[in-house]
Amino acid sequence: ASGYSKADSRKWKQNKHRPADFNKQRVRIFITQLISYIVRRRQ
Repeated sequence: ASGYSKADSRKWKQNKHRPADFNKQRVRIFITQLISYIVRRRQ
C-alpha cells in the first residue's frame, strides 16, 4: 500500500508542476475524438 501511495504522490507532484501541459494534452485528445466523431457522422 505504501509503494502505491508513493507512486501516486509522485504522479500528483508531476501534474502539479505541469498542470498546463497536462490540460493541453487532455484538450488535444478531446478535440481529436470530437473531430473523428463528426467525420464519422458526416459519412
